[in-house]
Amino acid sequence: MSLYYFCRQFKQSVGVFPHQYITRQRIEKAQSLIYTRTRVFMISLLP
Repeated sequence: MSLYYFCRQFKQSVGVFPHQYITRQRIEKAQSLIYTRTRVFMISLLP
């Protein structure tokens, strides 16, 4: 499977490109950790 084909299939299935999806997931995880009073420094170390 080519990268182009994968990206198109992913977007068709999920609604966004893989990079956008991963970025959104990371932001949502960081937001949830902020609400739990996790230190920003610790959040910044997440992959």
